[in-house]
Formats: sequence, C-alpha cells, structure tokens
Amino acid sequence: MTERLLRWKNDLSEERDKYGSTPLHFAASVESSLHNRFSSKAIVSKVLEACPSSAFQPDNEESLPIHVAASAGVRSAIVLLIEKWPGCASFRDSDGRTFLHIAVEKQRNDIVRFACKKVVLSSVLNMQDKEGNTALHLAVQLGNLSLVCSLLGNKRVLLNLTNKSGQTPLDVATRKIPTGIFYGWNLEETIHHALVRSGAKHGTIRWDQLQQKHIPPGTAEGDSNESQILSDSTQTLAIGSVLIATVTFGATFALPGGYRADDHINGGSPTLAGRYTFDAFIMATTLAFICSSIATLDLMYSGISMVNLPVRRNHFAVSIFFLTSSGTSLVAAFALGVYMVLAPVDAKTGIAICVLSPFTMLYRNKGRLQKLYALAGPLYIRMGLWALLSLTKDILSGVLKECWTLILIFGWAGLLLEWNKNLATKADKNGSTPLHFASSRTVTNKNWVYLHNIISVLLVPFMRNLHLKDILEANGAALYQPDDGGMFPIHVAASVGEKWAVETFVRMYPSSAGLRDKRGRTFLHVAVENKKVQLNLVNLTGQTPRDIAYNKIPAGMHNNQSIQDLVHCALIQAGAMNGSCRHDRFIEDCKAIDQQKSDGESKKEELQKLKDATQTMAIGSVLIVTVTFGAIFALPGGYRADDQPNGGTPTLAGRYIFDAFVIANTLAFICSSISTTSLLYSGSPLFNIPSRTIFLEAAFYFMKTSITCLITTFTLGMYIVLYIAPVARSTAIVVCVISPLVVLCNSIRYWVKRLALVPSYFVRMGPIWTFGFLASHIFYYSVFEFWPLIFIFAWVSHGRNHT
Repeated sequence: MTERLLRWKNDLSEERDKYGSTPLHFAASVESSLHNRFSSKAIVSKVLEACPSSAFQPDNEESLPIHVAASAGVRSAIVLLIEKWPGCASFRDSDGRTFLHIAVEKQRNDIVRFACKKVVLSSVLNMQDKEGNTALHLAVQLGNLSLVCSLLGNKRVLLNLTNKSGQTPLDVATRKIPTGIFYGWNLEETIHHALVRSGAKHGTIRWDQLQQKHIPPGTAEGDSNESQILSDSTQTLAIGSVLIATVTFGATFALPGGYRADDHINGGSPTLAGRYTFDAFIMATTLAFICSSIATLDLMYSGISMVNLPVRRNHFAVSIFFLTSSGTSLVAAFALGVYMVLAPVDAKTGIAICVLSPFTMLYRNKGRLQKLYALAGPLYIRMGLWALLSLTKDILSGVLKECWTLILIFGWAGLLLEWNKNLATKADKNGSTPLHFASSRTVTNKNWVYLHNIISVLLVPFMRNLHLKDILEANGAALYQPDDGGMFPIHVAASVGEKWAVETFVRMYPSSAGLRDKRGRTFLHVAVENKKVQLNLVNLTGQTPRDIAYNKIPAGMHNNQSIQDLVHCALIQAGAMNGSCRHDRFIEDCKAIDQQKSDGESKKEELQKLKDATQTMAIGSVLIVTVTFGAIFALPGGYRADDQPNGGTPTLAGRYIFDAFVIANTLAFICSSISTTSLLYSGSPLFNIPSRTIFLEAAFYFMKTSITCLITTFTLGMYIVLYIAPVARSTAIVVCVISPLVVLCNSIRYWVKRLALVPSYFVRMGPIWTFGFLASHIFYYSVFEFWPLIFIFAWVSHGRNHT
C-alpha cells in the first residue's frame, strides 16, 4: 500500500501534520513485533527512497525520525537509518539529546546494545545533552543495570565526564544510594560498585558540597519512616525465624527412625545413631535452631522502637545473616532426614530429594548471581583478567558466607566417621575442641548501611586509611604544617587515640615524632595529657558534659541499655558533676525541649511504640509456649511399653540430665506464659500508658528468660538422647558447646560496651575501684540473666540428694 501511494504521489513523503511529523516519523514509530517486523522495515525503506532528506527533517519539537524510533523502541528503523545516513545519529532534539540519550531514557536496552557495538557510532557515546549528561549519566540516574553494563562494555565510553552540576556518573550513583538501611544488593549499590571497579572517579565538586546539595540530611520524618520500615521488616522476618526455631526444636526429639525399645541395649537411644547421615542431621538441626534463635533475639531488638535507630540497624543486619544461615541448615536437615529414612528402601527417591533441596538456596541467591554475571563482561573489558579474579573472589566469599553451616555440618560428620569412638577425649593442647564459625558484619559508610554486601565489606572500611597514605605519598610536607592552634597532624591523631595514624606518620616520616606544638608538647605529651580531660567544664549555657548526656537520654519509653544511658552512667561513675544551673530548672528546660511536640503527638508515638513492641514479641512468646507445652509430652527417649514395669512412664526418667530437662522446659513454659500474659495487657488500649509500659518491660524480661530456658532445654534434650549411644557422644558434646552461643551472643553486646569503659575507669578511679566495680557488675548481671540455670541444676542436685 505504501509503495502504491508513493508511486501515485511521491510528494506525500514530504507532507507534515500539525505537529510537524513527516510520514517517516510515523513509519519509524511503528513498534516492531513478530508479525509486522519485516513490513515495518520495508515501509521505512520505501519512505526513505522516496525522500532521502526526510531522515534529517525534524518535527516541531526538533525530533528527527531516529529520535522517534529510539523513543518507540523500533530498532530495525534505527539500523536502517544509520546504514543509509550515519550522520543522523549525532543530530540532537530541542533538549540536546541524541537518539542514544532517548533510548536510555526510555530504557530501550536492545537499541543501547546496538549503539555500543557499532564502531560508526563511537562519537555519539559521549555526547552530552543541554544538562551536560551523557548516556551513562542517564543510565545511572535511572538505576538500570542492563543499560549501565552495555555502556561500560564499550571502552570508548568515558567514565569521568562531568555534567553542568559538576557530577560524574560516579557522583550520580553515589547520590542515588538511599540513606538509612537498605538491601546491599539493590541496583543502586550494584551500579555504584560497578563504576568503582571500572575506575570511575568523582567530579570536581567537593564531597561535602555534593552531600549538602544532593543528599538529604537525616530528619525526624526520615527517621520515622526508617523506623517503620524496620518494624514492618522485623514482623515479617520474625515469623520465619520463630517457625524455624519451632520446627527444629521439635525435630530434635522426634528423630527420624525413632528410638530403641526399652528392652533393647541402650533403650531410649536413637535407632539410627552412629551413621554419618545421622550425625550430619543432628548438626544441621542444631545449627538451624541456634541461628534462628539468635536471629529471633536480634529481631526482638530491631523491631522495638524504644531502641535507637543505629542499634536497631545493627541488630537487623545480624538477624538477616543468622536467618539465612538457619534457612540453609534447615534445608540440609530436611534433605538428610529424608535420605536417612529412605536410603535403605528407596535410595533413588532419597537421592532425588537431596538433589532438589539445594535449589532453595540457589533461588534465594538468584538475584545476586544474575547481577554478578551481568557485571562480568563489562568489567573484563575494562579491567582485564583482574576483574574476573575479583568477581571470583566475591563469589567464593559469598558462597562461604551462605554455606558455612554446610561446611560445619558435613565436616564434623566426616571427622566423626574418620576418628575413633573415643573422640570426646581427644583435644588440642588447650584442651578444647576446634570449632570455626563464620561471622557477618554490617559496614557503615556515610549515611547508608550495607547488608550482606560482600564487595563493600572488601572496599569500604579501609578507604580512610588509604586516603591518609595517598596524601602523605603525594606531599609529605602536609605532615609538617600546623593548624591555627599549633597542632600538627600527629598531635591531632594522638589526641583522639588514632594509633594506626600515629604509627603511619612515624614509619613514613620518623622526624615527625619530634614535632612540638605551641606549648612545646610532642605527640606523646598530648597522648598522656588526653587522659586528664576535665569533666566539669561548663559551656556558655552553663552545662557540663553530664548535663548534656542527661539531655540526650530520649524522653518517654526507650531502651535503658542505649548508648545515651550508658554515657550518662559512665560520666556519673567517673565523678562528673552537674553544671552551675539549678538542677530542677535544668530538668524543666529539658522537659520543655521534649514537649515541643503536642501531647497528642507524643502520646501517639508512645502508643505506636507499645503496639510495635507487643506485636513483635508476641510471636516469639506464644510459639515458645506452644513448643514447650508439646515437648513435655513428646519426651526424648519416648515411654516404656505397657507390658514393662512402670509402663507408660518416660524411658529415661531418673537420670540427672532428664530431671534438668524437665525443669528447664517447665521454666521456659512458665516464663513465656508470663510474658504472653503481660503482652496481653501491654497491647490492650484499656490500660493507661504507664501501666502498659510496666507490663511490656516485664514481658521483655520474661521473654529473654524463656529463651535462655528454651536453649537449655534443647541442649539437655539433645545431650540425653545422643550421649546414651556411645557413637554419638562426640556430637552431643559439640551440641552442648555450640548451643550456649545464642545466650552469649545476646550478652556479648552488653559486655562490649561495659568493657570499653574499663580503661577510662582504670585511669580515673584506680585499679581497685575498677576491678571491684567490674566484679560486682559481673555478679549482679550473671544472677539477673542466668538465674534459671542456677535454679535448674541446683534444684535437680538438691532433689537427687534428698530422695
């Protein structure tokens, strides 16, 4: 039809509509599909033959047909136009955009890939629009990894061109990284990493100016949104975490293969004990329970809005790691349990299940693997073999982080298979069993947090030290330039305790050790005098550091183990005093600042905190009640047969460990029941806020106590079942060693903060006071946190001695 019309009247190819569009504009805008691909290309070809100049005729918005084709995603039209008229590729529209800019903005991946592969289009790759943006700027701004990889895959694309705002693509990528907490493998962070690995640099604008202009500072509204994100995420993850803990706790006592009858040798012990797969199953179940328990504890803290945001972020990041580890262990336990039961009678089905089960882990990491695969080609083109080695290192690190539990599971079972039955007596020179655990860390950088970001873990923490070295290597004279106060860089480093920086200065420039400030002090004088900081100096408002610390304690309901409370307590212990302002007036001023919000808003925030905390804790509390109630009737070792003496009684009754197991399970049930009851009151709007707060505090304490009892129950139950069978005693001992890590992991954060203050106390208060304070603190904390353990074993010992 087009050919006939052009034969009849060739001038039709030059006609325009009211928008200035020619027939070629319309032909180039017809999106290709399977049924019209060839006809669309033929129409463009016929119109071009009739009027070749129409390829260069813009519409009213100065868009050429090639721009329209790029916008509509008609690759065939662009290919044809460039083959006939290569020059049209560099033409711009009213916004200074080439067809490549438009293709990127419309996210036409196939057109961008085509442009990057054509040598004739090399000049277009780095053209800038009216804002100075190249195609790479726009691709980064859109956060499209496929577009960025296509452009990075062409070495002719320049990475460090700046736009009119002075920003390179790396600056744009940095600005796109969200503040607060986010998933470390988001597209924004992946693109930023790809640019850094490709050698991209920041622009001419100073970093602080870039932050001030383009990265929004933290606000109360932003903190509120992040708090809500954490609460929602915690409630979602807590379901999975608690359910894994529940099913693994139950699986420990409902072992595959059941128990030996009480009239057999080692009656009440697992039937399949001693097999390689059984030992691996036990280790997998134990690790799944421990990791999910640690994740549950961290989710309790991350989901409670009383805790400040940095602490919640940290707990959330740790919970993510242990939750994924528990998922890996759960899949392994499932596959091993099924294989152990089916292998003797249906080996093929058992093997099939073992092959299919790991697909759960592969699917979980599908997004990461896809992104690493997409980056491999462009980085290899830019950086050569080094890029592939670096990506391989990332993949191996990721595999280790994801599969460390599998290494421990099958490694331990293999050692049991190889070593003799008296493995429990074998130890290293320190008398302990070597157990290796992988750990994760959350790397903070500027205003964002990396979660599970292998690459960022490798790069970020050392950047400041590298920058310090770079400055010294570029111009060592900077080390000998004092500030206005007469202090040299080495004095500043000594005053803040930067040992690494001082060592670097002295190693690279030994003469810097003799530099003196205006007061004639060397860096050593500064380091010593830094211990004599005055605690009671007042500022212009009459406040001492203790006053400021008091003012920093959050109003209303909050975590009393927060950094603010700890700093205030440390200042009091170190002898800090209040300022010259009357303390009653100072408290009134603090209240006035806290009450800047209306009473209605403050009450609403407190109610939201109570609601979030109650909903988060109720999941764990109710499920602990459930599993402990079930465990008391599904006892390890089963029951004696009815034709035996005392038929229907527990097979393992009368043993010390069995009695301890029953007491531990009972305490876990009682404490979780008290916690659940308290949560019913704290979550009810019928009570006033002070009463609900008291109930919530009680629920939190008994919830933690019930978890301690649950871990004890799990450990004792596993030990009593496995230790009876001689071939499983080593596994039982390892389970007992590993299980307390849940409780220790929860306590270590508390002690890290306290022990960090010990050197300061030692200097200010003396060794006797410090050690006395530390000893009393350890005693009271141990009794307060671990009284269930004391009660369990003391009661059982007392009962056995008086029966």
